Amino acid sequence: MSDNIEYKREIVPNLFLVGAMKAGTSNLHTLLQSHPLIMMSSVKEPNHFCLDIANKLTHIGEMPNKVKSIACGGPGEVHAAIVRDREIYLKLFPSKPDCLWYGESSTNYLRSHTAAKEIFSFNPKARIVVVLRDPIDRSFSHYKMEQLEARVAETFEREIDDEINLLNDNQSSVHGIIECSLYDELLKRFYDAFPKEQILVLDFSKFIGNETLVLNEVADFLKIDPASFSSDKLVFNKGVVPRFQSINQFIALIGLKKIIRNILPVSIIGFGKKVYYSESRKRERISPEINNRLKEYFSPHMVRLAELIPETKLSWIKSYRP
Repeated sequence: MSDNIEYKREIVPNLFLVGAMKAGTSNLHTLLQSHPLIMMSSVKEPNHFCLDIANKLTHIGEMPNKVKSIACGGPGEVHAAIVRDREIYLKLFPSKPDCLWYGESSTNYLRSHTAAKEIFSFNPKARIVVVLRDPIDRSFSHYKMEQLEARVAETFEREIDDEINLLNDNQSSVHGIIECSLYDELLKRFYDAFPKEQILVLDFSKFIGNETLVLNEVADFLKIDPASFSSDKLVFNKGVVPRFQSINQFIALIGLKKIIRNILPVSIIGFGKKVYYSESRKRERISPEINNRLKEYFSPHMVRLAELIPETKLSWIKSYRP
């Protein structure tokens, strides 16, 4: 693409879906995009305000040429990238007639130590949306996702052992499988930066068959008509497993998966996944021993979370009270 192609008109984003990872954010991003008064970024997760943890986002490419092409209105699809350049970042929001909200959905913002302050400095009137899921369920789902990429320990128990040991030593793991469920610590950064009226916390469990309730909450928060949302394309991710485990581990370890994501369009990758993976026929469950251990570990964090957001009703939080 020629360097003299003009960028699109600059838009200032004012809506940030910041997490949590593995808590329905992709579906909410799709739902937000369906509203005529909302335009979501052409790269779902640009990760522009979480460069403090960029060294941990080893599975996400920067793809500067591909992202720049999209910013210029060129063809291409990118789900997630690390967009460092502010000018290019601002061009990822296509202009839309009568649009009130321009948003993006970088779930790594919730984990970042600096994102809340940086977003507030960028736009102090921005609205923040967070979806929270039962921390044990979220952590296990996160582990299964990382396991597909051969990036974690062979067992969930070993992975949580490693991560909890690091956290106890005031260190952070690469994947944040446990860290990303410490909602009290993560959300406090946003409440310290933003007035509480500009933050909406949603319960992931309401998405299951009750997305209308969630959309009503979002519409009330953004002062828009809930009837204008469309859930026709709403699809929940199903558990999958590689058809050939040894091949999957090999190509993940040599970095071929990352190369494929950086080169091929999302549509082709999506088709390839249907061939490469098969739907898991049985739902894996955490052993009672590990579940009880995590319940004990997360309990004080969930108590502090309830104190942080007393007005928010989370269906699962009572089970963590002592």
